[in-house]
Amino acid sequence: MNKKLFMLLAAGALVLTGCAGKENSKTSEKNNSEQKNEKKDDSNATTSKENAELKHDLAAAEKLAHLVAISGNDLSRLNEKTNLLAWITQDKSTKFKSPEGIPLAKISLQDFVDVVNEFSEKTYSKQEAFDLLQSPAFSEYDGKSSAASAFPKDSEIHYYKEDNKLVFVSVEKGHNYPQELDKKENWKTEGDSIKINVLDSMTKTKIAIITLKLNNKNYTGGHNKSKYFVADMQSL
Repeated sequence: MNKKLFMLLAAGALVLTGCAGKENSKTSEKNNSEQKNEKKDDSNATTSKENAELKHDLAAAEKLAHLVAISGNDLSRLNEKTNLLAWITQDKSTKFKSPEGIPLAKISLQDFVDVVNEFSEKTYSKQEAFDLLQSPAFSEYDGKSSAASAFPKDSEIHYYKEDNKLVFVSVEKGHNYPQELDKKENWKTEGDSIKINVLDSMTKTKIAIITLKLNNKNYTGGHNKSKYFVADMQSL
């Protein structure tokens, strides 16, 4: 093969190699672009799916927001304010009367654990929830609540170890309160949260903001975790 022919063949090979390289580069860029688009589509689909799954239960949210709007969520008062205990546990407690006619309420310790985790941003263990009730007015008994011969009065709380029940004085619930929840159309949903304004019943001015979140707490000792918990309550 003479030198001139060899140089022509080599030049042709370089041209072909360059074309092949360009084609490979275009193919690679196309594949990368398609993969990015696929990932973007998958990401959008995942986000859309997550948003679709975050459908809020406004009835459950309203129920909790109403209770906390009236009572607040300062659980440190539970050991001295049995009216607060009776208020926040009203949907889970059983009502009855002592032989003297005193209205009483009874709730299992498990249900109480669920309630305190519903009303607070803090996650309470069974023992931590139990500790909220400790005071000189708190008494423990070995038997069952159904066999009790002594009954609580005023701010007293009785705990029966055998059936894990708390017994305390109940209170009559009124219907007229100085505060109320804003209309649902004014509620703001942000991901797993709902922000609800609390209004003065007379002036309709905003006096507080309650933030509820879907309850993803992990704790033991409860019975039935609530749909939402109170993440924050801000007074204005």
